[in-house]
Amino acid sequence: MKRATINDVASAAGVSGQTVSRALNDKGEIDSATKRRVLDATPLSTTSSRPAPARRHARPRQPRRPR
Repeated sequence: MKRATINDVASAAGVSGQTVSRALNDKGEIDSATKRRVLDATPLSTTSSRPAPARRHARPRQPRRPR
């Protein structure tokens, strides 16, 4: 299953990508009706915060020590 992008959600909700970003991040001035349209158009899988499978076991990179 393909992940929905901001542009996919924007097309479905009839708004711009910037409006989708503002709605999902609770940033900026956005009308409550517009925010509801964006959230209704957003698939549930994109709103959950889970790590990508490849990054789940990755460790933070350690800085190299000078020789």
